[in-house]
Amino acid sequence: MNIYIFNREDAFFVDNSKYCFLSLLRESSSWNIHYLISDKYKPFLSNDGFLEFKEKFLTYSDGFYGYPKADLIIIDNWLSECSSRIFQILKTEETVTLQLWHGVPIKNVALVKNFQEPKYTNFAVSTSENLISVFSSFLNAGEFVISNYYRNLCFLDYRSEFLLGTDEKCLDFIEGAREDGKKIIFYMPTFRWSQHDYSEVFEFMKLLEKIALKYEAVFIVKLHPILSGLFQSFEDEFKRSGVCFYKSYLDVYPALRFADLLITDYSSIVFDFLYLEKPVIFYFPDFDLRGKELLPNASRVYELFPLAKNQAEFVRLIKSYLKNRLFVDLNLIRNLRKEFFSTDEVLDVCDLMGKE
Repeated sequence: MNIYIFNREDAFFVDNSKYCFLSLLRESSSWNIHYLISDKYKPFLSNDGFLEFKEKFLTYSDGFYGYPKADLIIIDNWLSECSSRIFQILKTEETVTLQLWHGVPIKNVALVKNFQEPKYTNFAVSTSENLISVFSSFLNAGEFVISNYYRNLCFLDYRSEFLLGTDEKCLDFIEGAREDGKKIIFYMPTFRWSQHDYSEVFEFMKLLEKIALKYEAVFIVKLHPILSGLFQSFEDEFKRSGVCFYKSYLDVYPALRFADLLITDYSSIVFDFLYLEKPVIFYFPDFDLRGKELLPNASRVYELFPLAKNQAEFVRLIKSYLKNRLFVDLNLIRNLRKEFFSTDEVLDVCDLMGKE
């Protein structure tokens, strides 16, 4: 069986596509599996960990006309113009297509304009029966199949190969902080600021730095890949502080296992983070403006975890946490997780192909 997995072009080896690729490799050695990455990440394949899989990776500049046609194409995002052309080259009338997507929506994805190809796939994943209507609002699929996200395997069935494509320097920083007994706090906002106007982001980073220096804590900042252009300037500014920037194009999931607290806004990371049964603080300074973009299902997590709409409210909440005054109900977290992930099992590809 010839399987091609399309990755997001703004990141290297991440999300559901990464963990699906690694899972399928373990499932059958007879399958011909290829993982497509952007040409700019090709140098990463020379790292020791990737040598075993190097021949499995293809870049968008490779000549695809000589490759076997696909029995199965897997994507976890919309495709760019470039990857869409490759998609059409590899696809036949018999090819089965599967859309994994890359997060339980918390905002109305259907508001996004100019959807890229493919506008239709044979199958698409929904993490719960309750969410099929949400996914079908922006994904056009012949059938929705219920499955956990492959990337949540990092929390359920951790394996050493999951460390491929991670930020090793930041992981070393986390290890040192843990040895010193410090709290590990992740800040992971989704995209909203342009790369040219990041004064609000920078101001908030300075606040985190002050908190880290006052309390026994460090902050791991993982910006959205779209904002990767901000990384270098921030890294230079904060390299000696209690703030460490995780490279935005690398996979953060293996590092999340060490998180004591997550700070986010309306990123879908919050749903996956429920598996870790750790507290969350929502820092959402433009909530009154962007709140209208949120889906009805989002209210469930905003009811469970505290929300700060400005820096003063955030400081109060983070101090409460650092002084052990912020508590979460584990039963409520587990019940909420079951609403959004009705199964812990990931999709069986053989079963999927049998359906088709």
